[in-house]
Amino acid sequence: MTKAPGASIYMPPEALEDESRYDITIDIFSLGVLAIFTVSQMFPKPLAAAYMDRSRKIVGRTELERRGNYMQEVTRQFREGHPLVQMIQRCLNNIIEERPTIQQVMGWLEEARAEVEDGEYDVNKLSLAQLLQSRNLSIQQQRIQISQKDGETRRLHEQNEALKQQNDVKTAQVASLEEQVQALRAGKTPITSQKTTPTPKQAVSGASPFPS
Repeated sequence: MTKAPGASIYMPPEALEDESRYDITIDIFSLGVLAIFTVSQMFPKPLAAAYMDRSRKIVGRTELERRGNYMQEVTRQFREGHPLVQMIQRCLNNIIEERPTIQQVMGWLEEARAEVEDGEYDVNKLSLAQLLQSRNLSIQQQRIQISQKDGETRRLHEQNEALKQQNDVKTAQVASLEEQVQALRAGKTPITSQKTTPTPKQAVSGASPFPS
């Protein structure tokens, strides 16, 4: 048990100290951990806070480094510099004073939502008439090219559908994080008070780890 409310896996290092003081910065840190969980769909169990290198010197890890494997999945789904990536990196800052405010978090979430909503998914269908403009092509060559273009069009359509599904997932992830922030602003039970560990089945299926 810890003296601060919540499960230790969500807590910043200062919350686990003997003379810890609970405030909003702890919840901000926990929001960053939950954001990793939401996007990666993997329970972000951190690495040890320190390790011994080859020279037998103790080397400390930052909180972001402790969750580096999961952050790779986050940046893979979005990109380095994406508003959600920036938010997570700031929330998990070891320096308390450099963690963001709720207003800054809301700003990043609004930017992330805008990027998702502004995304365009053009199939770029090809006109078969364009394939017939070349008079030097034989009918057989034309049929081959038409078949190839039709196959390319189907492939692009499948990619478009996959992108739309990814867009829906990201929209749901942003909405989930916004709900967590709204709960913090409303002074409801801290998100870090949840101690239930999700099962592997929940993580794979994408079931929400957040209380309703």
